[in-house]
Parts: sequence; structure tokens; C-alpha cells
Amino acid sequence: MIEILSCPFCGGEAKIYHQEKYSSRPKRYCVHCANAVECAVVPQTKWCDTIEEAVAIWNTQTPLAEPEPLTSEQLKQMGGEPVYAILRAKDEYGMPTCFKDGWYLAIVTPGSIFIKSNDATILVNGDYGVDIKLYAHKPKTQPAPKKGGR
Repeated sequence: MIEILSCPFCGGEAKIYHQEKYSSRPKRYCVHCANAVECAVVPQTKWCDTIEEAVAIWNTQTPLAEPEPLTSEQLKQMGGEPVYAILRAKDEYGMPTCFKDGWYLAIVTPGSIFIKSNDATILVNGDYGVDIKLYAHKPKTQPAPKKGGR
């Protein structure tokens, strides 16, 4: 059995896909990330004549290093692009907010950074780097929540 490595960008499962024979073209294969919901890249190999060739190409991809949170300067350059947010924010009463970790759209204005989902827009400024961390791609390991306090 051929070993297919996980996606180097999100750690998700990779699958082999095939293209049926059309007219005189033979059946072809590619490998791509099956985690289209959470993978920011969803990479795919080129179409190959054999499964072995497609898997060999896939398995040579270099995994990304564990990402560092984006700096404010990097965020300013990413306005309008998706960012992965890890939210440990609290409301004005010190209770955790209902917002979930996940993909948001970064909105950068001259004095503020916001992240937007279909459900809400969150002002990031004061909490950035403390209770809110934004990444260009999803970290494989999640930072542990702070201990103590609410």
C-alpha cells in the first residue's frame, strides 16, 4: 500500500483523485488536500499517469513550520485576506466571548484592525497578541488557554 503524507499546510488528510478516460486520453491521477473547509491552501499535484507518480510528487512537499502570530505590520499588508484567529477574548464582564477559533477576513483601517465572519465583526486592537492571535494559516497546535481568572 502506498503511504500518502498529510497536507503540509493544514495537516489534513490527502486523497487520490482520478480523471476518467475521455476520448483518447488515458485515466489520470492527482493527490490533493481533502480538508477544503479549513485548509487555506488546498494544494493539489499536477495530473499524473500513475498513482505512484502523483503520490511521489505529493510526498515531496515541504511542510510549513508552525506559524508565528502575524505582527501588526503584517496584518496591515493582509487587509481583505483571510486570517486564522485564535480567540481567547473576554467581554466587559470578564466572561469568554462566544466567538470561535476559525477563518475570518482581516479588515485593516489606519487606526484599527477588525476581523469579520458571516456572523460578526470583532475589533481586535486592544486584545491583539494577548487574547486574540491571528495567523496566515492554521496552526497545527493551539495555544493553551490562560489559567486562572475568568
